[in-house]
Amino acid sequence: MVPPDQSGTTLYPLNQLRDINPELYKQKASKYTGREHVTERQIPLLDCLWNDVLHLSPIPPHKLKAVLLAAGMEDRQFSYYQIVPALFAPKNTVIYLHQSTDRVIAPEDSEFVPYDIERLPELVHIPEWTQQYYAQQYTNGDKPLRFLGIPHILHKGTIDTTNLPIVTV
Repeated sequence: MVPPDQSGTTLYPLNQLRDINPELYKQKASKYTGREHVTERQIPLLDCLWNDVLHLSPIPPHKLKAVLLAAGMEDRQFSYYQIVPALFAPKNTVIYLHQSTDRVIAPEDSEFVPYDIERLPELVHIPEWTQQYYAQQYTNGDKPLRFLGIPHILHKGTIDTTNLPIVTV
């Protein structure tokens, strides 16, 4: 997503943001309240922490929005950076399969696999259990974690957004 509070043209992992903009870091880190242990999770294959990577999604934005609307989300616009998958070096990028339905536990090592562009088409499906989670959260009047259960592309490094196209849905 395009962060509405982004300043500049660089996306930073959370741990780098802590030094660059401490106030914004506090705001962004608050999404881990109650599950802070996840931020200390080592990412296999990258030898870094959960907050040392950028978290990206292979799900097309229009597909994610359609599922969220069907679950009960109020309609509003979202903007996403469109990033060409070939820009990521496999040595700095992994796929997190996100197979657990428990939002509090830390991911298992087996859920991290090497980054492979050829594998991305199989990751564009939103699991049924994630869709049920969205519906339950909206029914309860709660805000769901938008990317729970959705595979992540974890990139160790920053991303320059200067020339990235933006898709608005």
